[in-house]
Amino acid sequence: MKFRAIPNYVLAVPVDEESQTEGGIIKPAQSIARKPWATVISIHATDSDRTGIRVGDNVMFHAANGGACDAEYNGKTYVMLHVDNLVTVVEEDDPVLVRPGQSVQLQ
Repeated sequence: MKFRAIPNYVLAVPVDEESQTEGGIIKPAQSIARKPWATVISIHATDSDRTGIRVGDNVMFHAANGGACDAEYNGKTYVMLHVDNLVTVVEEDDPVLVRPGQSVQLQ
């Protein structure tokens, strides 16, 4: 399926928390919260040029006050975001940020 973005909006796929811990404990559905983290699948060219965000980027977003809207299409969940609600592009090699569901060992 192909999506064509309109200006000022981004379509993304939410990155959900794992339903099972590394130790094998299965979390109940009520305890799994949606994280403000998504992978961009569609962004308008002018917004991409202005912000530097590209399709495939992992982004963190501000979800409060209508900053994100969930939509389900053909059994898949998408999140619609306004470009102004995007906070950062997450680089995979950034040692400071941790993906949802991972734990951090403090020394």
